[in-house]
Amino acid sequence: MHISQSASQQDGVIQQQERIVDLVPAQHHAEQLRLFSEKFGDCHSVIYHPCCHTDIAPSLVFPEARVIYVDCDPDVVATFALRPDLEFVHADALRYDPKVPLDIVVLMNASAGMDVGCHRLNLGGYFICTERFGLAANMHRDERFQHVAAISPNGDDFEESSKALAEYFQTVETDQELVDRYPAGGFGLQRNLHLYSQCYNVSVEGSLLNRYIDLYVRAKYAMAKLGDPNGPVFGDPTDTGSLLWPLPYKRGSSDTMHVFRKLRD
Repeated sequence: MHISQSASQQDGVIQQQERIVDLVPAQHHAEQLRLFSEKFGDCHSVIYHPCCHTDIAPSLVFPEARVIYVDCDPDVVATFALRPDLEFVHADALRYDPKVPLDIVVLMNASAGMDVGCHRLNLGGYFICTERFGLAANMHRDERFQHVAAISPNGDDFEESSKALAEYFQTVETDQELVDRYPAGGFGLQRNLHLYSQCYNVSVEGSLLNRYIDLYVRAKYAMAKLGDPNGPVFGDPTDTGSLLWPLPYKRGSSDTMHVFRKLRD
């Protein structure tokens, strides 16, 4: 019996070790947050980081601030248990209420809605997010917030002029803009348009932009009929399995960090 219990305990230790993942600041997030701090000051007392996973960049950039991390991933929970110096809450970020006034909400690469933590964000506070899952575009349309900055993934480009910021949520309007923003360049774009034209056995006339829009709508409709509204036309534009995706914005990428200032409740 003693041997059996010992073996069981050892198995438990091994399983726990296997669940441990490293808590490391996402380097590009840290560089982006540093630039944000330089531009908007570093006197931020309480920072809320829901859906944090293993990213503890806010603690690195704002060492004097209280940072509240929230996640429900069991692997992350096991790891945070080894870091009592970090404030972590094991909870579903969609349902959890921090119940304290917040100076910054950092929601990076998460599908949680923009209301996560917003009701606790102080007036003049900042909501920081990326355009993954369309979160930044939704924030841009929210009249409670003002879009004040966009920071590139490598942290070496900072934009805060209103005209330039608007282009991060304006789709391309010319053939050349479409080619410039298409990861594979003009050749890849023409190739994919040709493949989709063959797939639907249609000849689409007009400009490159109009052909792209027409075929994208056809592809989206076809996938919806097959029961898959997403299909191969959505997702990461660098994925070679995706032939078409929604028209790109004039500037930025899904990893661009966007900063919004709360104007009113």
